[in-house]
Amino acid sequence: MTSYPPNGNVAIATLQGLLSVQHFRLCVWTVDGQETIREDKNILILRLI
Repeated sequence: MTSYPPNGNVAIATLQGLLSVQHFRLCVWTVDGQETIREDKNILILRLI
């Protein structure tokens, strides 16, 4: 039973990992320009939905 985690935990872990990476990219892009950040946020929202 403990050899592998349930699907729910895996999905949550992957989502957290993707969000952390994408959030880091947004933080880096904030230095370049705010317009690109807004576009990225829209893309992230669409991906999450």
